[in-house]
Parts: sequence; structure tokens; C-alpha cells
Amino acid sequence: MSDCSNLRTSLLPNLIKTVQDNLKQGNLTIEGFEYGHIFSGDVEKDLEEKEFVAGIFRGNQTKLMAIENINSLIWLEAKGKIEQLLKQLNLLIYWENSLSTTNDNIFHPYRTSEIYLINGEKIGTFGQIHPILANRLLIPSEIYLFEFDLKVLQNQIQKNKLIIYKEYTSYPKIIKDLSFIIRQDIPFTKLQKLLYLNGTQFLSEINLLDEYRGQSIPEKHTSLCLQLIFQSKQKTLQNKEIENIITNLQSVLTNKFEAIIRN
Repeated sequence: MSDCSNLRTSLLPNLIKTVQDNLKQGNLTIEGFEYGHIFSGDVEKDLEEKEFVAGIFRGNQTKLMAIENINSLIWLEAKGKIEQLLKQLNLLIYWENSLSTTNDNIFHPYRTSEIYLINGEKIGTFGQIHPILANRLLIPSEIYLFEFDLKVLQNQIQKNKLIIYKEYTSYPKIIKDLSFIIRQDIPFTKLQKLLYLNGTQFLSEINLLDEYRGQSIPEKHTSLCLQLIFQSKQKTLQNKEIENIITNLQSVLTNKFEAIIRN
């Protein structure tokens, strides 16, 4: 029974310890992952062993130093890395604020989310390191962590029959920015879904470039700047037809969410 006290319930403490040791040695690179087994449940009754993969990386603070709302932007950039990874795995997901108490001493209380597949199955947790823990260990507070259930990922990837090869299109991309002010309580994933539905088959990618909240923005609102990438597999797109699509998207955002379009 004494051996059970050493069973890991999370891979994250070991990753954080590795980062701490590397920083002490002058290695400023904070990026790594670990695969392993963790245990949950009651030791005497229903102890469960699962395969998990966890990772750690640092937000890109340098290029954001001149921006007022720096912490929010770093969070969005870090969140975008995870979204891009899961997108490449062809996984449809949604985010929810974390209510878990399992790793409350590791994750930031206000910058942590649970990630779920569309069918409601939980993939895992992503968030910023708890500032108290970072301060105690003398490591940067803009460190981000994730821990995913590997079995859930594997099962869904097999169901999706992930295609590794994608046919390359020789037709050029057209990239446009779309800026608007919108209520803070509207999830970004909801915005993405609406834009994809109304962006025609030419809208291939949506990226969040910037989020800003300040004196010039109405209370309980946020200013977003999105990068929209358009591309066709059959023809060269004309700038005029993309401008028409953008105009339609602006109308949809205004009618659906009462967004204020910014020029």
C-alpha cells in the first residue's frame, strides 16, 4: 500500500520541476511534453490507470510588450496554439471554464479551461500556471500547461480517419482583416462557427490576431481583430468577390450579435 502513495495523479508537476531545473542552469527554453500513466479514483476500490500526454510552453511576451492588455493577449496566443494543434488532428472541440479542483494548485484560477469533443467527451485541461506557484518556484508566470487523455484523442482520431496528406492548391490566398467590437460573453468558438457558415467555401481559415479592452471600448465589450484567409481549389479569387463576402460577414455579425464594425 505504501507504493500507492507514489502513484502519479498528474504529469504536470514533473514538467514544472524540469522547467525550474533548466532555468536554474541558464537554459531559457521552456517547451516540452511528457507521455505517461496517471492514476485516479480510490486506491482500495476503483483505482483507474490512464495514459495521458502533457505539455508546457511559454507565451511570447516579447512581441506584446507594447500592448496594454498584455496578459489577455498572451493567453489568447497560447490558447491559439492548442486550437491549431487539435485542428490539425481534425478534432472538433469546444471550451468551457474549468470548475475542477484536481489541479487547483497548478492552474491559474481565472485562466484555465476544460476542452471537450463535440460529443461531450472531455479531452483534458489547458491553462496558465498558478501565479502563486510560479512565484514560489521563481519561474515566469506566463507559462502554459496542458494535460490530455490520450485514449480519448486516439479513439476520436481513428473515428475521423485522419487524412495526413492534403492536396496542395496552386491558387493564391487572399488574406483580409476583420475588426469589430462585441460583447465579452460571446464565445470565440461561436463567432468562428457563424463566420465559417457564412464565409462561403472560400473561407479556409480564421485566426484571432488581437483582442483589446480599454477606455475606448464600451463596458463589458471587447475589440477583436480576426484574420480571414480565403482560397479556392478551382480558380484564382478576385478581390472584389472577397470584399462582397466580407461585407456580408459584417452584416451577419451586426444582425446576430449587434457587433460594431471597426474600419
